Amino acid sequence: MDLIKVNGIVVKSSDYKDNDRLVTLVTFELGRITCLARGVKKPKAKLKYAQEVFNFGEFMLAKKHDSYTLTDCVQTDSFGPITKDIEMYYCGCMMMDILSRISSLESQKGMLAQTIRMLSKLCYDEEAPQRVTTEFLKECLRQNGYDIDYNHCSICGTELTDNAYFLDSAGLICPSCANKSRDIPVNINILKYLQKGEGSEEIAKVSNAYLAYFLEELVGIKANPMYFGNITYGE
Repeated sequence: MDLIKVNGIVVKSSDYKDNDRLVTLVTFELGRITCLARGVKKPKAKLKYAQEVFNFGEFMLAKKHDSYTLTDCVQTDSFGPITKDIEMYYCGCMMMDILSRISSLESQKGMLAQTIRMLSKLCYDEEAPQRVTTEFLKECLRQNGYDIDYNHCSICGTELTDNAYFLDSAGLICPSCANKSRDIPVNINILKYLQKGEGSEEIAKVSNAYLAYFLEELVGIKANPMYFGNITYGE
């Protein structure tokens, strides 16, 4: 049996047997792994805190074959304020869900660092949850190889100043380059928000649904629809 240390965050925790939990971590060293946390459901369990979602720190694990068991944890941050506001909590859960779905190890490492930074902004800098969501989704696209240009047509380079369209093989394109019967329209209000962050919280919410759609089409990660709701694209 080998003893190892990893630095990461708990993205999921689920019941296992009477007193144990299965804990999913995203770590800098190993990417996404699942470990067994024994006895943590007991009222006086020493490591009860360690299996909580959003727990970020150094985890000590015992490895046997391809299985991991949690033996200790030094907590860096629990991001406690996130549970005191429902919008903050939903935003945080969305980030944990998407972070857990990223398959590339390098993208996981990059997004883990960015996620910790954005959780800090959400909890301690009083950044609006919808704006943090925007930053998170844009960064997730970029870390996975899709650094979308929101200001210029990705085909002809024309500056985007009016309604635009989304083409999954190219990104955002101007009306002249678009196939209007096929490509997804992006109206001017959504475009301005994606470019400059200008717009109401409702515009931000709809814009984030578009970014979630881009993420699904380009990266193959489908975000939880409970957070983004049902959006009719092009409205």
